[in-house]
Amino acid sequence: MNAFVSGAGGFIGRVAVRKLAAAGYEVIAHVGPPGVDLEPPPEARSNLRLEIEDASELAPLLRGCDVVVHLAGPASVATSFRDPLSYVRAHVMGTAALVDAARSAGVERFILVSSAEVYGRPAEAQVRENAPLQPRSPYAAAKLGAEAIVGAAARAGGPKALILRPFSVYGPGQRSSSLLAEMIAQAARGDSIVARDLRPVRDYCHVEDVARAILAASGVAVAEVETFNAGTGVATSVGALAAMVFEVLGRSGTVHESGAERGAAEIFRLVADPAHAAKVLGWRAETQLRQGIASLLEDPVA
Repeated sequence: MNAFVSGAGGFIGRVAVRKLAAAGYEVIAHVGPPGVDLEPPPEARSNLRLEIEDASELAPLLRGCDVVVHLAGPASVATSFRDPLSYVRAHVMGTAALVDAARSAGVERFILVSSAEVYGRPAEAQVRENAPLQPRSPYAAAKLGAEAIVGAAARAGGPKALILRPFSVYGPGQRSSSLLAEMIAQAARGDSIVARDLRPVRDYCHVEDVARAILAASGVAVAEVETFNAGTGVATSVGALAAMVFEVLGRSGTVHESGAERGAAEIFRLVADPAHAAKVLGWRAETQLRQGIASLLEDPVA
């Protein structure tokens, strides 16, 4: 079995390549665009640097591939407000180019790693895949555009589409600007953690578990388009997360709010209902949050 992984030099991509290679896939890795300082995953058969928007350059690389895993594109919600065009270019145009290349090459399966951000502010305590999609950032809107493209291609006879919506992904190699990495850095410097707002609730899913979901999606049979949440179903507030950091460090500390106002784009609660992934993919998140935080103390950031 052969797999092409875009964004293979990124946080999730490197782990996905390792999982796929360990399962017997020969992996062609698109590390990232030229000039970007990303380490190539050592488990890949070949590592490439190219613009993901170039379908003509991509198509020859996909011949003989059984599955494409698409992870390329920037992942910061905050940055997407400052540079929305680059997010549309990477996530919408890049996805369109890669889907077109996959169709031309005869690839049968296309896995898009989207985001739970597409749900916006769901009404449910645990959001299901059929919930209304109401993105509240350019990043989320671009991800939803990517979902529409792979879905339309699948319904028109292109590669079967499997869409994964990870919730709050964390783990070794995460960005230093991520909430959990900042908390750990603050706790390492002293006995207090300050966050903008302690109330928002999220579902924290370890990167190893997300990569296992990608591997599970690479082998499951689907008719045309299938969407799966990749989350734990466990709700954790920002305040509880900060307290947990001190617990894992084995010492006490205080947690404070900075007092900044909530923005209009703020999502107050985003927690997965993971039942569909369990039923169809046979996948469940395995890493407990405390265990995952401990892994970060060994290798906190990329």
